[in-house]
Amino acid sequence: MADLKQENDYVRTTLLSWIRDLINKYHIDGIRIDTVPEVPKWFWSQFAQASGVYTVGEVFDGGMSYVGGYVGSLDACLNYPFFFWIRDTLFNQKDMYNIRNYYTEWGKNLDSSKLQYMANFCDNHDNARTLSWAGNWEDKKKHHRTCHVMAMTSVGIPIVYYGAEQYFAGGNDPQNREILWRNLDRNSDLYKDLGKINAARKRFQIWNQPQV
Repeated sequence: MADLKQENDYVRTTLLSWIRDLINKYHIDGIRIDTVPEVPKWFWSQFAQASGVYTVGEVFDGGMSYVGGYVGSLDACLNYPFFFWIRDTLFNQKDMYNIRNYYTEWGKNLDSSKLQYMANFCDNHDNARTLSWAGNWEDKKKHHRTCHVMAMTSVGIPIVYYGAEQYFAGGNDPQNREILWRNLDRNSDLYKDLGKINAARKRFQIWNQPQV
């Protein structure tokens, strides 16, 4: 696949103009950027500034220092350390003190004021769904629910991959991209619970707005 040379002034300014125009035309309030390590950090700083909205980049790596190194060039990254750490704790039945260690380690690698913008998730299109792993179905459902509750309530911005609320259990891509519109059950317990948690998050944000 052909690559773009951001060091070229024409390429760089064209890309910056494109994202600025795209945001303004469609009133987009946030963008997710794929495979950001393939492009220099200095360009992402300019790109984020040109967009003027929340920018979250994909850095497919579990290393906190490596992922955290891209925060600043962009507002945040997909929280792959959360993804690996929390799933390992729940599905491999590690001591729950491991969760405390997770936050302790992040504190060494990323300013706490920036951690609140990281995008927490439990499933996505690049990985086999958690429910596809080997093991007892009921136990996996419990861990799956716990993982999503933690993503919704932990420090950061939660991302729920479609179908998680329906207990989809597809394996590696493309099995993890199941059809939703034939299987949307609004009576699913997790569908309802995630909705309640999301409503509670909104109330909490309103209560904690600075007073003018």
